Amino acid sequence: MGRLRQRPGSVLAGMVIAIGLLAAAGCSDGPGISVDVKALGDSPLARHLSRQWMNPEAALAGDLREWLHTRPDSTACLASDACLRGLGFHQCNGGEHQLDCRYQATLHGLLVKRVGERTPLQVQLRISLQSRNGAITALHVHRIGL
Repeated sequence: MGRLRQRPGSVLAGMVIAIGLLAAAGCSDGPGISVDVKALGDSPLARHLSRQWMNPEAALAGDLREWLHTRPDSTACLASDACLRGLGFHQCNGGEHQLDCRYQATLHGLLVKRVGERTPLQVQLRISLQSRNGAITALHVHRIGL
């Protein structure tokens, strides 16, 4: 049988860790986390992030880049302040040919360290997108608190 090999820090490794932690938090009083992803919002970007937010930052940035490029209106949207705001970016600045957009959300939850010990958890997710003439020139993801 073949074996699935992943490099450390890959998307699969991040997903396995996330699923394990969430399952542990939901099924027992053992170590784990529980986070309310509704704080991300209800935009297309927020819905996409609700399934990906816990991946490593570099993997999440790559996933977002692919998600933006595979949209039917990719080039036109990356050149439009209104379209990027419609996707869920909160703040967009720039002119006709260059845009700088931001997205930020704060997630709240609980970190369960051991039986009966729960600590409030706050995770900030910050995304910075820069585009020029309908192409992504920079995309950065920062997750603070986890």
